[in-house]
Amino acid sequence: NTLISLESSEGGPYFTWITDRSSPLAWKDIDLAVNTNIAYFLSLQGVSLPNITAMIKKSIESQTYTSTYYEGVIPVYYFLSRVSLLPKKNILIEDINKTQIEHLLDQALVLSSLIRLHAPITFIEKHLENLLILCEKQNIHQTFPFVREKIQGPNTIFFSGCPAFTLASILEALSLYKKNLRETKINHITPADTLYTTIVYNIRNRFFDLDPNF
Repeated sequence: NTLISLESSEGGPYFTWITDRSSPLAWKDIDLAVNTNIAYFLSLQGVSLPNITAMIKKSIESQTYTSTYYEGVIPVYYFLSRVSLLPKKNILIEDINKTQIEHLLDQALVLSSLIRLHAPITFIEKHLENLLILCEKQNIHQTFPFVREKIQGPNTIFFSGCPAFTLASILEALSLYKKNLRETKINHITPADTLYTTIVYNIRNRFFDLDPNF
């Protein structure tokens, strides 16, 4: 019932905020990232809505990947990559591959996106190599901007992120690579395997006192 109350039209797309009819129009925005996440949630229930699919298709065809609530295009790429039966997938893959990477979190999200979209192996290997390089150059426990929390004036934007999210995103990218690609290609230990094993080992040690079986 809550989702139905947010419909801009029957079957979506959906407004971002739960409001009443007297709320200002500014609270009745329709955001690509928000609707993409709704599409992902519904796909887990085996549901696909043509109106949201059309919205996604239009954004990919026009190469417009903007969201009011996330920093840059890469979070939107990541959300789109999780949608099943994605339209115009090849255009999206090309756009993701040529995106400028600003930091470690960006690279982890891009790698996960390309793997989920079954991008060419040359694209994936390029971004895997860059992820490993950035893991040496930058702090894997660092906070990077992901969510836009507040816009104050024309020149001030507040962002949020956290070290745990950075680390989880790196682990996800490496895990997807190991599961989908690494095992079919090679049978020796790679730098990606070493990084994955090291991170998991440190996490287990960190939580050992709470749960020895973690």
